[in-house]
Amino acid sequence: MPSRAAKPDAAPPAANFEQAVAEIEQIVRKLESGQVGLEESITLYERGSKLLAWCRGVLGEAEKKIATLSQGPDGAAVVHAVESPSDEQTDSANPSVPLV
Repeated sequence: MPSRAAKPDAAPPAANFEQAVAEIEQIVRKLESGQVGLEESITLYERGSKLLAWCRGVLGEAEKKIATLSQGPDGAAVVHAVESPSDEQTDSANPSVPLV
C-alpha cells in the first residue's frame, strides 16, 4: 500500500485565495465524478481539506481588516475597523465600550 505521509509545508498550499478556490472546485468535480480510485480520492480529499482550512484562515484575516462606514456627528463618513470578538473584550451592556 503506498504511503500517504504528509509532506512538510513551508509555504502556503496555494499562491492565492482564488487559485485555492479553483483547485477546491476541481477536486470536488473529480470526487463527484466517481472516476478516481480510493487512494486518489483520499489524497484529493486531504488536499481539499488543507486548502479549505487555508482559505478559512485567509478569510478570517480579511474579516479583521474590513472597515465599516458610518456617519459621524457632522454627517461625514467615518471609517471604523471591525474587531473580531476575540480581539477585544467589551462590556456586554455597552458593546462599543472596551473593558480595561
